[in-house]
Parts: sequence; structure tokens; C-alpha cells
Amino acid sequence: MEDEYVVVLDKDRDFCRLFRSDSAETPAGEVLWTGNGLRRGYDAMIRLNKERRPINSFVVCTRMSPKGRAAYRIVKGEPGTGWSEVERFYDFASARDAMKALVKARNEAEAAERERSFEIMRRVGILSKRIPKFTDADMRYVGWLRETGRFAA
Repeated sequence: MEDEYVVVLDKDRDFCRLFRSDSAETPAGEVLWTGNGLRRGYDAMIRLNKERRPINSFVVCTRMSPKGRAAYRIVKGEPGTGWSEVERFYDFASARDAMKALVKARNEAEAAERERSFEIMRRVGILSKRIPKFTDADMRYVGWLRETGRFAA
């Protein structure tokens, strides 16, 4: 015959504990589970303690830097002022993987834009390793070159 067990909330330790139902050491408190079998009692105690523990959420946040570049970070709970939520996760590894993917996509887009700027500079005849700030007049000139067919190939 299996013994009867109880899971009791121990207020001193703020933790659910498992005791035999006839134990003199059982603390006074709310009985959360009663049943037969040590294994089932232990599983119930673990489940009840997990339910009582608050679940941390990890939020991947973004905001634009003063130079116009997207910045990302992971925070617990809610994002602070100035940060907007991208996605919410309940384990840190998933949040870190999502942030890595966002950073990789941002870096690839910036590299493609940089390469496009270098291509325009080569076609126009600017030989430099530094990208200048293109003005509206510069962009109109590049548009005119494209329209007239002088920019292609």
C-alpha cells in the first residue's frame, strides 16, 4: 500500500514542500495537493513551485541611434523609454539568437548600401575609399546619367 503525501506551502521559506500526511514536521499552512505515491507527490511539488515562480520574459528592443543606425538590446521585463519592442521571448537563448539575426540583417543591408555607393562613385569617376555625402544635385546628376543611358554598363 502506498503512503499518502501532502504538498504544503511553507510560508517561512516561501516554497512548496512535500510531507507524509501523518508527519509531525508538516508546517501549518495551505495544503496544495494530497495524494498517494512519493513520485507523484514529488512531481506535484515541482509543478507547484514552478507555477508560483514568476516567469521572466526577455524583450528584444530597438531604437535609432543619433547617426540613424538601428541599435538592439535585450532587457528583462519591459523596455525603457526610447526603446520599442521587437519581439518577446521566455528564454534568453532564443532572444539572443533573434537579436543576432537582426544585427546580421542590419549589417548586411549597410554593406549592400555601402557597395552601391562605391559603385555609383566608380561609374561617375570618383576614386576614393571614403564615401562622401551625396547632395541632391549629385543624386539628380546620377539620375540623369541613368536616364540618358550613360550610367549603364
